[in-house]
Amino acid sequence: MIPTGASILNAPVEEQQQPSLTWKLDPEKKRITGMIDGLEAVKQAVGIMLRTERFRYLIYSFNFGSELKGLIGLSPLFVQSEAT
Repeated sequence: MIPTGASILNAPVEEQQQPSLTWKLDPEKKRITGMIDGLEAVKQAVGIMLRTERFRYLIYSFNFGSELKGLIGLSPLFVQSEAT
């Protein structure tokens, strides 16, 4: 069914800030060292995603991780195109 009346494109958009409070991980000591929030939490999450091979661990969804392992030794231009 196609909606009629007010266009969905003109509907007001409501922004919601998502929580980012998480545990601070110390990879050198392999320990949790407290809590972090904001940009530092996002940086930590991105780092974990880039270091985790996609589909390797059942605990993570299929949307988590990267597929960069197979790019080792290939042309830098090709790797750049695949990684972005």
